[in-house]
Amino acid sequence: MASQPAASMLAPNIAPQTCNVSNALNVKYTPPAYSFKSSMGSLSLHKKDRIRLVNFPKHDIPALKATILNHWPRSIQKESQKSKLYEFKLRGSPWSAHNSDVLGKILTRELLAQLYKQGWILHKSTNLSASSTDLCTLIFLKQETSPSESKWISSTDLLEKEGWTDKNPHAWEFKTRGVLWCPLSWEFRTVQMRIISLLDLLEKQGWASYASIGDTEMDSWYLVRVKGWVPGTAVSH
Repeated sequence: MASQPAASMLAPNIAPQTCNVSNALNVKYTPPAYSFKSSMGSLSLHKKDRIRLVNFPKHDIPALKATILNHWPRSIQKESQKSKLYEFKLRGSPWSAHNSDVLGKILTRELLAQLYKQGWILHKSTNLSASSTDLCTLIFLKQETSPSESKWISSTDLLEKEGWTDKNPHAWEFKTRGVLWCPLSWEFRTVQMRIISLLDLLEKQGWASYASIGDTEMDSWYLVRVKGWVPGTAVSH
């Protein structure tokens, strides 16, 4: 009868392994490094005459100030800064419900254009105040690379003052028959289709909807088109 092989021949000569659980639990996880950086800032319109900028770098403020001086003829009354908040108090009331001057709309449009040029892209428009004198807050996201050079237009409801187009050669008014924006008007049921048709027409001309900013009465639209856009090509949103 053959003898049984020795136990040392059946199992390899491996030293027993032990697991130190306490050491395994003490290992610190190091997350991978990412190069992506995100910066946000906000612009808000307050008390009919104030522009507040929050969390924008100091080197971006002079260009915004120059934009205000170039597009608001009544100039700046006062500037103030507290921590990361910078405020411009303007002469006059560009955001007033009784202000029929189109220059307030132009100023808003040019501020959006300047921030866009500096790489600040609108991320969200929201209303954070219960005060009737405060308008919306615009939150911007900073891009590492500035977007393509673009043109800007704004669209708003009918203004009260007649003849303002004579003083502002870059503004046009179209007066329609009937009361399109009144909810009691029998024509109101077709307003949605007319708005869609208008946006579709603008889109075919290369204009992309960028922002809808709440006014004291109605929203104003702000649209952007990349310079050099060719009819038939894609519209950048």
